[in-house]
Amino acid sequence: MNNLNFFEGFDTSSGSCLVAHADFDNKLSHERFGHFNYRYLKELSTHDMVIGLPKVSYLNGVCPGCALGKLHQDTFPKCRTHKASSPLELVRSDLMVFPTSSFKGAKYALTFIIDFSRHT
Repeated sequence: MNNLNFFEGFDTSSGSCLVAHADFDNKLSHERFGHFNYRYLKELSTHDMVIGLPKVSYLNGVCPGCALGKLHQDTFPKCRTHKASSPLELVRSDLMVFPTSSFKGAKYALTFIIDFSRHT
């Protein structure tokens, strides 16, 4: 399995380098447990605390989800330049795409916020 495509978009030109997952079972367990730390996964597997958990032998895996989740995000400015003075003068919207479909097959959520009344 080629792990190089997992790190597409990361800058690896600096002195530090990302470590690819050594074992597919370790990577799968890490993802199934909500990106749980490898050290704790190994402890769970060595003490047989979880039924069916394969033996985790790798401690230093880095996945794109963990790396992206720890990136810094700037805050939005608190002051607004324009506030609507009448209903429907300004309507804000947001479209969210989910990687997993809902039970009925929906993958998108669309919101509309009326700026004047803040009704959603």
